Amino acid sequence: MAKRIPKAIQAEVLEIVEAYNKKHKKTFQITFRAQYAYLSKTEPDMTNALMKIFTERLGISPNQIPQTRSRKQETKLGRLKWTGDINKWEFAVFRYSREFYDPDEWMFPGAEEIDGTIEGALRAGEQIYK
Repeated sequence: MAKRIPKAIQAEVLEIVEAYNKKHKKTFQITFRAQYAYLSKTEPDMTNALMKIFTERLGISPNQIPQTRSRKQETKLGRLKWTGDINKWEFAVFRYSREFYDPDEWMFPGAEEIDGTIEGALRAGEQIYK
């Protein structure tokens, strides 16, 4: 088994994720470390938007509430392990309850989409931690 994901494969994976995001209007991200590719998604921090709604309902001027810097929140979804074949990745879902990637857990929304491909992991990622 390969110890590290080759740079050419990393570039191909990034292209797959970018194309998927564009086609499905998603915000998946993938990062690499050693033989692993970590899948996550980002969503805008809704703090300021929610504060605006609450202040309007309470009749308070939004200027009276300090604004926070808007950030994107990352949601960890899973870890793909490089097996030496671009169509045979091993998947481990991220479990927030224990804060680790669990390769033995298969009772999660989207598990049926896991087929060893990057696209399968992305389809599953749409259902994990909605």
